[in-house]
Amino acid sequence: MAAHLLTPRATGLLISFTANVGRRHLQTKAHAHAASAAMSLDNHHHHHPSHQPSHQPRLTLQDANINYKPASITQPPLAAGKHMCRQLTLTANDGRPLAAYHFTPAVGQPRASIVVGPAIAVTQAFYRDFAAHLASQGFSVWTFDYRGLGESHKGSLRGVKASLSDWLLLDYDAAIKQAASHSGLPVYLIGHSLGGQGAPLLPSANKVAGLINVAVGSGSIHHYAPRLRRKAPLIWNVAAPLLCPLFGYFPGSLLGVVGDVPTDAMMQLKRWCMSPDYLLSAEPGAREAYHRTTFPVLALTFNDDAVVSEAGSRLLHAEYGRQPVDYRVIHPAAHNIKRIGHSGFFRPQSRLALWPMVTDWIDAQLGATTRKIPIPREEAKAEAEARTAVSFAACQ
Repeated sequence: MAAHLLTPRATGLLISFTANVGRRHLQTKAHAHAASAAMSLDNHHHHHPSHQPSHQPRLTLQDANINYKPASITQPPLAAGKHMCRQLTLTANDGRPLAAYHFTPAVGQPRASIVVGPAIAVTQAFYRDFAAHLASQGFSVWTFDYRGLGESHKGSLRGVKASLSDWLLLDYDAAIKQAASHSGLPVYLIGHSLGGQGAPLLPSANKVAGLINVAVGSGSIHHYAPRLRRKAPLIWNVAAPLLCPLFGYFPGSLLGVVGDVPTDAMMQLKRWCMSPDYLLSAEPGAREAYHRTTFPVLALTFNDDAVVSEAGSRLLHAEYGRQPVDYRVIHPAAHNIKRIGHSGFFRPQSRLALWPMVTDWIDAQLGATTRKIPIPREEAKAEAEARTAVSFAACQ
């Protein structure tokens, strides 16, 4: 899951939405045929019919390698300080083109590859500073946008067919294959929320050398904080069922809830959240996939995360069966940071205090003698002074 679930303002807005949804529907009915015709042309271009009833897809834990091929370069590399950035077109396992970026050190050869697995409704642009930093520290870093999101989609989300299963088994998995085939370096995953939750289920999990989970845990309503648990029925039993058919997707950005999400992805997320152990009990074979994992795991959980509780995080990480998890609970005040929450780890505010946890851990796994490249003193001082100016608004 991504971002906060429901703010007080969002609660009022949600009630207003649901109270007037019938009236709005009647008001727009006269325009339905014209809108449908226009949308059918748009959806024909994207092969996503908007009028089809949504289903609740289940993950299939089998090789999803359908028509995989290496990424093609769409722009030449651009130098930016201590790293290089190249824009790519990544081909998903079913042949769908996806927008991706490859960050590499400006000088020297990288010592490992890293794939950043996004949270729900979070685009790769949000991880750009973090990826650039890792590249400046000597890593080859890959970011991408799930189908229907960010640079992997143009136009309205209405009628876009994309589920959590598609994002994990077809898109995320293809990024891992690309990283693994590019240079032969060990591949590490940095999973933010969904990007960590789904990592053990990926067909290419055997190519993963290690996983860093950031704000990863059970999103089941049974693990919500009491305040969120009281509001959850509004989201899952009122907002999602009413607004998805009306808009053709879940318009979370209007409510401050989750973010804009394709209908199938939202309905699958609902099934996970309403299940006692989240995806472990909602998806056949998921718990067994966790038990089979052999890669080491670093888990970073934040005590001010309003989305993932420590109890929910520990429940999910207890299912890794082969190796003990390096589990850490981060307190923002201990690192002189005002707020971290569900997404603040990836903001520049965390560069000095938190990002070295990732590079140090990977170096320890690699047994590397070459440590991270030190940040110049002047630059570190400027960043420390700028911390108070950082916006701590929750990321959708």
